[in-house]
Amino acid sequence: MDYPEVVSRREWLVARRALLAKEKALTRLRDELAAERRRLPMVEIDKPYVFEGPRGPVLFRAAKIWSAKGEMPGLSVFLRDGRRVFHTYSTYQRGLDLFFNTYNLLDVTPLGRQERHGRMHAWIRHHDRYEPPELARHQLFT
Repeated sequence: MDYPEVVSRREWLVARRALLAKEKALTRLRDELAAERRRLPMVEIDKPYVFEGPRGPVLFRAAKIWSAKGEMPGLSVFLRDGRRVFHTYSTYQRGLDLFFNTYNLLDVTPLGRQERHGRMHAWIRHHDRYEPPELARHQLFT
């Protein structure tokens, strides 16, 4: 396992202050991006649009995205104004990280998410697609 370098308290403070400056810059940039996201134009949903679940129409607004790889996570945001409904935002895959509090917590730990070989979310399986441990191809913690 690759651990971070061990340094003196003084060296750590220098490194921490440099990282803090970048974290503050990122926070300001994230605030600017959030404001820009709120100003993103929206499109009116002008045809019947019903989300279906296993038991019929879904009462909340959410959608699944399909690709050649199968079902992928996604988030779509809508605004309802009276009888009119507008699609205001969508994001997929890494765009969802902000909403996974566990990932945000793991990102501040020394070992992070432990994602291997750039394979994001490699440990996620559908409830009916888990393999027995002895057959698992990917392990989150090794």
